[in-house]
Amino acid sequence: MEIPLRPFLVLCTFSLCLFLNVGFVWSLCLEDQRSSLLKLKQTLIFDPALSSKLVSWNSSIHCCSWPGVTCSGSGHVIGLDLSEESISGGIDNSSSLFNLHHLQSLSLAWNSFNGTRIPSGLGKLVDLRHLNLSNSEFAGQIPAEISDLTRLVSLDFSIWSLYVLKLENPNLSMLVRNLTRLTELHLQGVDLSAEGHNWGRALSSLPRLRVLNLADFFLSGPIDSSLAKLRYLSVIRLGGNNISSSVPEFLSNFWNLTLLDIARCDLRGNFPKKVLQLPNLQGLNISDNPLLQGSLPEFFENGSLQTLMLSATNFSGIIPDSIGNLKGLSIMDLSFCNFKGSIPNSIGSLTNLISFIHWENLSYLVNLELGNNSLEGTIPSPLFSLPSLQIIYLANNQFSGQIGDFPVVSSSQLVELDLSSNRLEGPIPSSFFELQSLQLLILSCNNFSGTLELSIIQKLGNCGLQILNLNENSLEGKLPESLANCKMLEVLDIGNNGINDSFPCWLSTISTLQILVLRSNKFYGSIECPMSNETLPLLHIVDLASNKFGGKLPKKFFETWTGMLVSKDGTQAIFNYHYFDLIVGQLYYQDVVKVTNIGLEIELVKAIFISIDFSCNKFEGKIPEVIGEFKALIALNLSHNSLTGPIPSSLGNLHNLESLDLSSNNLTGNIPQQLGGLNFLAVLNLSHNQLEGRIPKGNQLQTFSEDSFKDNKGLCGAPLMACRDKVQPLPQDKNSNDGTKIDRNLIGVEGGFVFGLAIVILPLMFC
Repeated sequence: MEIPLRPFLVLCTFSLCLFLNVGFVWSLCLEDQRSSLLKLKQTLIFDPALSSKLVSWNSSIHCCSWPGVTCSGSGHVIGLDLSEESISGGIDNSSSLFNLHHLQSLSLAWNSFNGTRIPSGLGKLVDLRHLNLSNSEFAGQIPAEISDLTRLVSLDFSIWSLYVLKLENPNLSMLVRNLTRLTELHLQGVDLSAEGHNWGRALSSLPRLRVLNLADFFLSGPIDSSLAKLRYLSVIRLGGNNISSSVPEFLSNFWNLTLLDIARCDLRGNFPKKVLQLPNLQGLNISDNPLLQGSLPEFFENGSLQTLMLSATNFSGIIPDSIGNLKGLSIMDLSFCNFKGSIPNSIGSLTNLISFIHWENLSYLVNLELGNNSLEGTIPSPLFSLPSLQIIYLANNQFSGQIGDFPVVSSSQLVELDLSSNRLEGPIPSSFFELQSLQLLILSCNNFSGTLELSIIQKLGNCGLQILNLNENSLEGKLPESLANCKMLEVLDIGNNGINDSFPCWLSTISTLQILVLRSNKFYGSIECPMSNETLPLLHIVDLASNKFGGKLPKKFFETWTGMLVSKDGTQAIFNYHYFDLIVGQLYYQDVVKVTNIGLEIELVKAIFISIDFSCNKFEGKIPEVIGEFKALIALNLSHNSLTGPIPSSLGNLHNLESLDLSSNNLTGNIPQQLGGLNFLAVLNLSHNQLEGRIPKGNQLQTFSEDSFKDNKGLCGAPLMACRDKVQPLPQDKNSNDGTKIDRNLIGVEGGFVFGLAIVILPLMFC
């Protein structure tokens, strides 16, 4: 029978409207739910300027459309996401939050509850499936009432702050014994020390567990065999704990495993090879376990590995040619191991499946770190053909031969290139300086030769270099002025080469320069550059030692530093570095912190400090009084020159000074009494001069050995021979008492770092 079309359409339209109307009514927020949410907003302390959810809650709009709120069809609030809402203070157990009895998902992550306790009232929300309190700065004992939330599927109490969450009573066993539906458990940073060695057995009661995150702090003992029952585990994070045992073989039976992080766990014994061959494994981090042994297996075709981090372990053997089968490899860090042999040419095949769709896919090689091994042979040219490679770290190996040009200069993404401490030779490829993204270039401690202006800097155009270290090679010629195009250059180290040039005054145009090392070259002439207080405002480590500079000490050069002690707003400036091992005077940069790997900027230096080394040149004349204004000076070396006149008493103002070497000059007069007030002075050398008079008594100077003062025929007093009666005591300066006070303006948290750094620096400040 044929149905008339118009009545049918009318009926359908009516039915659709009725359905939409009913659906609209169902989505409206119930009055008690709206009231509870508004009361919750009133009791929470938050910054409206930083809030994107709470700030917009108001009674003019029904609450199911408020940001962060999810409702059921019946109008009950079932989801509440208040993450990153700048909430501070605490939530007490009388909060209206606990009136939302239908709540299934709650997130308070990334707020600032300032060390308050997790409210036990959460136990009333018995419908909860997902609870996320990560990084909310809660502290103290996790309440026992959490174990009443038997429908929980995911639980996240991870914390990365000064506040400590504990599991003592209840302990881990008591917390999870009723949570049998859990598939995700995140307790990173939680103090589980009360659990002792039993943490593994406690988790065996969670048969559905897929994600386990117990990284960082307080776990101890071996990985218990009872964990073998959790065959569905796909993510295991245990890094940063004191496991102190071998890696169990049963991990190779976890066929669903996609990520295993057991770095920094004091592991030992042999790592099971089969774990590296798990078909779904995408990420493996077992770094910083120096007692852990192993070798790389043969990798199957189309392996899933994207991240392979084995650094600082005792892995050895060769890198197999089958590494080329890992088409999705993005990070490979095999540094600080015992690998031998050569880099296989198959590494060039990792470009076959390059994808630029999403960074999160990590589907292309980004980091290659093979430094600090015993690798040898030539560096394979296919390595430089990987257009997406960002970091190459091959330092401290035995690579030899010459390096060819980059064949993909125009499309290269390379940011950091470190080939230091190898046996490389020949000219430095000019294509290195055509890499538009390159910020760090370290080629020190090799046998590179040729002239800089011809083999390197000719093609410098839009230069983005921040760090250039060519120390200890056989480079010759002049320092090309085209380096001035590197307007972001922070570190320039060309020490220990054969550069034959006058002082490059054009460096004063690089306002970002912080460290300048020209030592042990053939630089000559006086340093007479037009400078002002605005010139080189950040420069604070200068090493011109062992050259042929002459003339008077450059007063203008010193005066540029008087303006750098404070920033424009009057506060102390802050310098950030990417280095652990900063050896002033040689600056090999052998241990580079690869901040790109972890996506963080690491601040290792948080105070201005100045180090000056002009030793082993032909400088003459007097020491400028202006040096006494550099309150942040920690090391001054003017030894082995032809300086004359007295030691300026203004040096007594350098209350942070830790090393002073004025030896092997023609200095005359008395030792200023003010030097005795330098309480941090650890190294002093005034030997081989023409100083006279009594060494000042009763202060820091008399703690130094005879070697600090020898070959000054007119000096006497401890620690040298006693003075004769005709030698009169030095007159006391009317302000000499001020010299014994410690200037605390620049001493604080940073003082410990500066003192520790000086312990490394000072022995190297001599010729």
